[in-house]
This record gives sequence, structure tokens and C-alpha cells, in this order.
Amino acid sequence: MALLGGMGYLVIFVTGIFANFFVLEELKVVGDEKMTFLNFVNNQSLVVMAFIALIGMVVFDVILTWVLFVLFKKQEPKLSKITAWFRFINALAFGVALLHFTTILNLISNPVSKSGATREMTLALEGFNDVWLIGLVFFGIHLILLSVLLCKSGRVGKIIPALLMIAGIGYIVDTALQFGYSDYTSIADISALVVVLPGIIGELSLTFWLLFKAEKNKKDGLII
Repeated sequence: MALLGGMGYLVIFVTGIFANFFVLEELKVVGDEKMTFLNFVNNQSLVVMAFIALIGMVVFDVILTWVLFVLFKKQEPKLSKITAWFRFINALAFGVALLHFTTILNLISNPVSKSGATREMTLALEGFNDVWLIGLVFFGIHLILLSVLLCKSGRVGKIIPALLMIAGIGYIVDTALQFGYSDYTSIADISALVVVLPGIIGELSLTFWLLFKAEKNKKDGLII
């Protein structure tokens, strides 16, 4: 189970980084809808690959939800169940966000026949981003609860739970700022750094722990 969890985390890292940073963020041009649309049209194969990668993220997120629940359920049955539900809701939100992505794929596949396709794609991108952000609130709560579970296990040390706690709070605050702060663009880089850095270091550390250092303990049913 620990090995499956570690592998799941790795898949999510690879697919997420590829889809978001190597495709979407590279193709989007802030403040220029037409150029963004042209970039997507001219790189359809990359956009399709990003969509497939994002589907993979959702699938392995659901798998990881189940794995983490199994790892903790015997020692902390109620808390592990609540923690799993918050991650599962995030995965569902992400799945809904991908519906907006299908609109993007449809628009760029035959842009000539689409009247106002540029604006439609901008709205689809905004819808994708908004639903994803809502899901990240639940993901942030999941990370906070996962941090508590790891602390209770007493086997992972204090650094990883602390990083996950910071990242979880960061996701919630960052989402609130994106929805509620009109000048978010001025602090976007700083806010992203506060969220992404602890999250990547914390979850990547947990990934390697699951892969290489998790200790199976049949007595209490807890692996990590």
C-alpha cells in the first residue's frame, strides 16, 4: 500500500507539472486572449496531451485517496475517513473542471467554424481555473488533516507534517485571495511561492518516505 501511494504521488507530480507548467502556463498569454487562442490552436497535440495528463491526475488522486485512508484507518478511523473525503471532493471538483477543458478542445479543433471562439475559450479557461481553485480549498483542508495524521503516527518526524500544514493553509488563503483580492496579480508570484514550495517539498518528501522508508506494522495496521 505504501509503495502504491508513493507511485501515485509520483504520477500526480509528473502529470501535474507537465500539464500546468509545460503546457498551459506556456501557452497562456496574460491579457491577450487572441494570442492565447492562437497558441492553443497551433499546439493542439500538446493541449490534448495535457488533457490526458490531467485525467491521469484525477484517476491517481482517487487511488491515492483510498491508499491514504487504508494506511491510517485502523489507528485513526474517523479522522482518516474525513481526510480521505476532503481529497476525494477535490478530485471530483477537478473532474468537473475538466469539463471546461473539453470545451477548449472542441473550440481549437475547428476554430474557423466557431464564431467568437476566442472569447469562448477564455471563458472556458476561467471556468476551468475557478472550479479547480474551489477544489484546492478542499485539498488544502486535506493536507492540514493529513499533517495531523502524520503527527499522530509519530513515524515521519516533524518537518514533513509542518510543510504539509503550511501548504494546506497556503492553498486556502491563496484561493481566497484569487477570488476576493482585486489586485491579486501583484502578489501572485509571492503567493504561489508560499503555497507551491512547502507543498512540493512536503509531498515529495512524503512520496519518497512511502517508497523507501515506510515500515509495515501489522500490530496496529499503520504502515507509515
